[in-house]
Amino acid sequence: MTLRHTRLGAGGVHLDVMRVPTLIFVLLAAHLGRADCPPWFSMAPGSSGSLDAVRHPRVGDFNADGILDLADGNRLLFGRGDGTFRPPEAATPNGNGPFIGDFNNDGRPDLALSGGNAGLCGAPGRAYLSNGPGSFVEGPFFHGLGLDFDLSRFLDLDRDGNLDLVTANGFPSSCSVSTWLGDGRGGFTGFRPVYSEPADPSQSLLAGDVDGDGIVDLLVRTTTTTGLKRIVVLHGHGDATFAPAGTLEYKGLAQSGPMALGDLNDDGRPDVLVLADRSVIVFLQRANGLFEPVTTQTGFPFVYDVVVADFTGDGLPDVALRTVEQVNGKFLPFLEVLAGDGRGGFRSRVQFELPGNFYAWLVAGDFNGDGKTDLATGSQGAGFTVLLNSCRGGERLVAVLPTVVSSSGAHDAHFRTDLILKNPGSTAVEGRLVFHPGSRRGGDGDPSLPFALGSGETRRIEDLVAAIGEHGRGSLDVLVTRGSAPLVHAEIVNDGPTSSGMAAVEPGVAPGRFLTLGKHVVLAAPGEPSTTRMAIGFRTFDDLTSLSITVRDRDGKAAGAVYKDLAPYLSIQWSAEEILGGVALPAGGSVRVSILSGAAIVYATLADNATSAPVLQLSRP
Repeated sequence: MTLRHTRLGAGGVHLDVMRVPTLIFVLLAAHLGRADCPPWFSMAPGSSGSLDAVRHPRVGDFNADGILDLADGNRLLFGRGDGTFRPPEAATPNGNGPFIGDFNNDGRPDLALSGGNAGLCGAPGRAYLSNGPGSFVEGPFFHGLGLDFDLSRFLDLDRDGNLDLVTANGFPSSCSVSTWLGDGRGGFTGFRPVYSEPADPSQSLLAGDVDGDGIVDLLVRTTTTTGLKRIVVLHGHGDATFAPAGTLEYKGLAQSGPMALGDLNDDGRPDVLVLADRSVIVFLQRANGLFEPVTTQTGFPFVYDVVVADFTGDGLPDVALRTVEQVNGKFLPFLEVLAGDGRGGFRSRVQFELPGNFYAWLVAGDFNGDGKTDLATGSQGAGFTVLLNSCRGGERLVAVLPTVVSSSGAHDAHFRTDLILKNPGSTAVEGRLVFHPGSRRGGDGDPSLPFALGSGETRRIEDLVAAIGEHGRGSLDVLVTRGSAPLVHAEIVNDGPTSSGMAAVEPGVAPGRFLTLGKHVVLAAPGEPSTTRMAIGFRTFDDLTSLSITVRDRDGKAAGAVYKDLAPYLSIQWSAEEILGGVALPAGGSVRVSILSGAAIVYATLADNATSAPVLQLSRP
């Protein structure tokens, strides 16, 4: 295997070429005082699979076992939880795609496949609705899917709680970017063109809350009548209509590759990464909402796919690229990892030579349930390979408590979290408890407390947050460095002078139980909001997490909706009114949270206005 390690410096790119027997070697630089480890991937034993004509698989839990699976066209590959997959099984008739979303609001991921000739500003498609674990039934037929796998997105564009469809096609110009509204039953109707400048034929559409108003925005790469490449920002109005709000232009966009969104300088605003003309270009979003090109790294081979996630465990986004380079007359595929510096640049670059040919794809997910972001990659005619992330120096995430607290409240209340750890095994367990303070982005540099458990030992840590040396609210990661995962739960206790003792029991959430793409939860609103207040909390992980939040009244009618992008490693809690911009929570209604990308734990607390006695609702997929 050939490994190339690149030092990225102000004077340009310096390339060292080495032949080593190991997969990875990387030089670490000091950055922001955060602890991390090198990007280090190992091939999952027996993970290589044979998939002919693989286009671009999607990741999701399609059989509801808490383990990530792959969907490729009409085939499903069910994960075993160790980074390997069962042989592919045909789930639907053949077609292009798939596209994934909960199209009929039943909490299960559905599929959409396109097929046939283009028409009505897109290709004909059909929804295939989940009929139980790993089973799908034919749903409605509709038009409008993109002619390529990355030209369509399913999002709630009009805030009615149903997924809608937005597609960017290069022709005709009368509907370069178009929307269709979802009916909540798997159908999409009401064609509406929203932008007419011709979009690029592939990898030209991004969606996210760019301006922070809780509404989906779009970024579309287009070609002007003079041949100039540019990225147009379309701000959403919340009713499936959009208006141009600026452009990103750069002289290197003549031959454009993939694009991605991510908070690359750790300021809470999404930035744009573009691969073009053998360069990586970063556009940082400034406080005024405008984008500025600040980083350009050159000397890259052709890039087919890109993933933005934290691969090094420092809480900052990194970039993984699936590239192809001509070496000695042969086209060779590579995986390249750029470690982010938290300022919009990159502090190191690592390159792996991989099997396959020049047509390639790259997807990410936690394929072995250890809480770290792994990669799956492959080439047409050469199967696929799973690369397991072995960062964190052997530490593995085994459980998360999404809300832990040590603080005072109304009515002389004082809430504390007591943690109970039990080792059911016969060998010792060692690890760390990492506290991520609330309302700000966390990372591995956050305060922690080591723990050790002997065989069969149970340990109670009273007032956990105070024991770590902190105060306030946040979330807790349970990391194990030796032994098996302990049993984890917490008791939220009110030990104030007027308290009644224990208020709630909170079980630890294992990585396989996080909410992921296509899943949703429904949280029950209080029957009488005037006497009981509700807050909704979120804990995110390695990736930028996008979600839609819909409030319905007791009759199921949508009363308000909002779209939010949450930064990685964020532990935050809002009142229902804060989430909805002042919209009151209907008595006896519900709050539905749908995961559109990334992963999260979602919970709610209901507190009595007179006594502050809380009740915890912890979501489970």
